[in-house]
Amino acid sequence: MARSSGPPKDPPPSSQGAQNHKLCGVVQEAAARANERHRKRTKPQPWIVRKLMIGVTLGIMGYAAYVYIRQVCLPMVWRREGAGAGRGTGVALLVVFCVLYLWMIWAYAMVHPLVFLSPSPFIILINYPYTRSA
Repeated sequence: MARSSGPPKDPPPSSQGAQNHKLCGVVQEAAARANERHRKRTKPQPWIVRKLMIGVTLGIMGYAAYVYIRQVCLPMVWRREGAGAGRGTGVALLVVFCVLYLWMIWAYAMVHPLVFLSPSPFIILINYPYTRSA
């Protein structure tokens, strides 16, 4: 068998374009089929999809807060050996985290008001000027 002495040759440009076009066509066809299934759906999505994922998300957010506060911030505040920094740094990290965490919880409550309160007084309070009757 004879070996070629140069670098491997690229396929002709026309076949590369055809491959890319086929790939884009497959993606577009799949998206079109998914949209069609969504439009034809007469029943709501299953309960597990609608409700369980909210609980899973809240569980992940709670566990992440627990791990960060308990494993990172509190050893610094309690001045334990092996803590990465001093008490001031631990308090600062804890305050910044709590502000950001409450901001995230607020945003989640606004997106999913039925998770926290039903009906949400926060939504009514925020939308109040826009819902006044003349």
